[in-house]
Amino acid sequence: MKSKWLITILVVFTILAGCSGEKDVSSTDTTTQSLEEFQGHAIAKETEDNGREKLLVVKGITQKDALNTSYKEIVKSTESENVIWFVTEKNIFDGIKKGNEVKVWWDNAKPHNEPAILTLPAEKVEVIRKSEEATSNDEVSTFTGYIQNKDSATIWVTSKPDDKKSGIIFDIKAIDQTETAALKTGQKVQVTHDADLIFSDPAQGTAVEIKVLEE
Repeated sequence: MKSKWLITILVVFTILAGCSGEKDVSSTDTTTQSLEEFQGHAIAKETEDNGREKLLVVKGITQKDALNTSYKEIVKSTESENVIWFVTEKNIFDGIKKGNEVKVWWDNAKPHNEPAILTLPAEKVEVIRKSEEATSNDEVSTFTGYIQNKDSATIWVTSKPDDKKSGIIFDIKAIDQTETAALKTGQKVQVTHDADLIFSDPAQGTAVEIKVLEE
């Protein structure tokens, strides 16, 4: 009788141990499989008051669109599933510039907000291809376009003469005032500027040289 009880107890423990092992494997597999990848171009980057970083990535656009079109226009003309704000508190977006093509991984097992633009916590990010402007020189880049507006401190330049929404606003205070005084609305110019831009709408940068181009 005792031997039968011992056998029964051993069988029960064996079954429980087997079930426990299967649960652990399943949990590990689920965690691994929950990471999803999103690839596109970075068109905006922000830092919130609490220090959390945000990176707006859009799939299905060209690098030229990412560099020269305002994010509002891109978002308006792009399917919502191709536009995602990624957020992080780990500073993993350092060094990413407007126009960079990136891959961002996120965990679909974690809850996330779904406002007008989907917002997801980023787990990691990889730069696939840097923008042509950012790689042309480590410190400066160039932008060619038309002056849409000008005052004593800034000029607003867009890539097309009839574009009234995108482009870049350049701080021109570092340039000789004699040169900037001669600038006029409508002129085609080539602006050499610091490579780092502020991802606002429009983007903002600091000009170091401006050349007026003949049409």
